[in-house]
Amino acid sequence: MTVFISGALLNPLNQRGWAWYKQRAWAKTWRRKTRLLLGDAVNRLPPLERVPLTDGSRAKRIEFHAQVWSLFDYDNLVAALKPVVDGLVDARLLASDDAIALPAAAVEYRQEVNRTRRGVEVVVEVLG
Repeated sequence: MTVFISGALLNPLNQRGWAWYKQRAWAKTWRRKTRLLLGDAVNRLPPLERVPLTDGSRAKRIEFHAQVWSLFDYDNLVAALKPVVDGLVDARLLASDDAIALPAAAVEYRQEVNRTRRGVEVVVEVLG
């Protein structure tokens, strides 16, 4: 399953002048968009394909392909995509986003400069 979530990605930890409430609002928006778009994509699948995706205990491959204005270094990219990972948990595609649960999912982060179509493409595949 592949879903594109549009919007400008940034690392909220590096934004000058952002108080906690502005960081929270930004993260909440990305988390909600992710949950709604991925939840809708899952609901459109036939039931036999839907069950393995929503089973949190099944191993999955998750790929984030960020399309950004300028490239992030790795840890800034992971921080920018944190609300998207939280949205995957909200959509019940991941059981949890903690360090113990994520090894059950093969997570890959990629990025490219694309100034006309900014956002992140999320690919979720059930392994095995």
